[in-house]
Amino acid sequence: MDNKHHKSKIPHWAIPITVFGVLLILTSIILLPTKVLSYQVEVPYIDKEQYTIEVPYEDVEEYTVQVPYETKEQYVESAPYTEQEPYQDTECAFLGLFCQGVTKYRTVTKYKDVIKERAVTQYRDEIRYKKVTKTRTETREREIRKTRMETRQKEVNWLFGFDAIIKFRNLENV
Repeated sequence: MDNKHHKSKIPHWAIPITVFGVLLILTSIILLPTKVLSYQVEVPYIDKEQYTIEVPYEDVEEYTVQVPYETKEQYVESAPYTEQEPYQDTECAFLGLFCQGVTKYRTVTKYKDVIKERAVTQYRDEIRYKKVTKTRTETREREIRKTRMETRQKEVNWLFGFDAIIKFRNLENV
């Protein structure tokens, strides 16, 4: 046998296909197997918050005041007056023999009721109005920006942890 022309039993096209197959298998082992990883993410959202505020407003308030006024008042007063009143007395005659009844007069003070007037101050209620500033409590609403922590899941490479290139699981609803 001639050593110079040694022919191998492996066809020449089999070596590149074998290398390609081995590389494809190694790539598949590294890239295709995946696992699910959970992680936390901060998610912003808008919420509504209620708060109260004191709001001033003007109102008309009525109040009562006593108003003085002058008026005439009648009253009865007893007024003294003098009058000659007759009375009976006995007098002796000049010689003392006969006594006689004599009418004599004396001054007497009597009283009679007289109607008089005088000025007096009286009061009447009068309703007046004034503007006053009051406050009322109103509830209002405002939008505020908040954040919450959510747990999410992603599919990663089983060896190196990078995001999986080919996804095998539907993680939208998980």
